[in-house]
Amino acid sequence: MRSALSDPRHVSIRVRTPRREPTQAYISCHARRPGGRCRRSPHPARTERIIEVTGTDRIAKAASNVYRMAGAAEVELLRDDFVETTREMYPDLVEDETVPQNIPDTRCWSGDVAQGRARVCLMVHGRYMAESSGLRPVGNEAPENDSLRTMSQRVATQYVKFVRSEEMSLGEN
Repeated sequence: MRSALSDPRHVSIRVRTPRREPTQAYISCHARRPGGRCRRSPHPARTERIIEVTGTDRIAKAASNVYRMAGAAEVELLRDDFVETTREMYPDLVEDETVPQNIPDTRCWSGDVAQGRARVCLMVHGRYMAESSGLRPVGNEAPENDSLRTMSQRVATQYVKFVRSEEMSLGEN
C-alpha cells in the first residue's frame, strides 16, 4: 500500500496501490470504512481532486457504490468525470440505452472487455450518484461469478432505494 490518508472526521479513507506493470492503473479507494468502495482509476490524483471539488462526504458500498455530493451541480461534475474515466479504461464499451429500462437520469455502457462481457451504469438522483457494474467472465460456468446477470435488478433496486428514502425523508442519512 503506497498511501493511506484519512480526513479528521474519518468520513473517507483514500488508498492507492502501486502499479505492478507500467500499463496498469492505480486503484484509488474512497471508503467510509475498511473494505468499502474502491474505484479503479488511471488518474488517482484527478479522482481524489474531483472527490474534494464535488464535496463528496459519504461513499457507501452495497449492491451499488453511492456517492453524496454538496449539490446537484457537483453530481453532474462527478458523473461526467466518471464517464470520461470509464471510457478511457474501457474504450470498447458503448452506451446501451436498453439497460436502464427507462429509469430517469441513468446511463449505462456495455461491451466486451478482456475479462469477458461488462456493463457499467451511473444513476443520478438529487445530490446522489450510484455506480453499478457487472461482469460475466469468459468461460464462466458458475452463476455466482456472473454479476452481469443481476445488473438490471440492481439498477432498478437502487432507484427504488433513492425514491423511498426521499419519501420517508431519509435522504440525508
